[in-house]
Amino acid sequence: MSSRFLRLTNFLINVNQIRRIDINPGAYKIHLTPSEFSGFTLVGSGSFQSSAETFSATEKDNIIDYKLISEWLENEKNQKVWY
Repeated sequence: MSSRFLRLTNFLINVNQIRRIDINPGAYKIHLTPSEFSGFTLVGSGSFQSSAETFSATEKDNIIDYKLISEWLENEKNQKVWY
C-alpha cells in the first residue's frame, strides 16, 4: 500500500493535493492544487484568483529529492488499480 504522503528532504507533500507532475529529462515539477482563493463580487459580477504552489527537483541541483520522486513514481506505476 502506498503512503498518502511523499516524503522529500525538507517536507512532506500530501499526494491528494498533487494536480499534475511535469516529467522532463532530468527534472520533475510538481504542481499542487490551489489552497487559497481571493477575489470580489459586485452586483453579480466580479473576479476570483487562485495561486498554486509548485516544487521543482532536478537531477543536477536536487539529486536526493529527484531520486525520491523517481522512486515514488516508479512505485505508483507498479501499483494495481482497482475499479
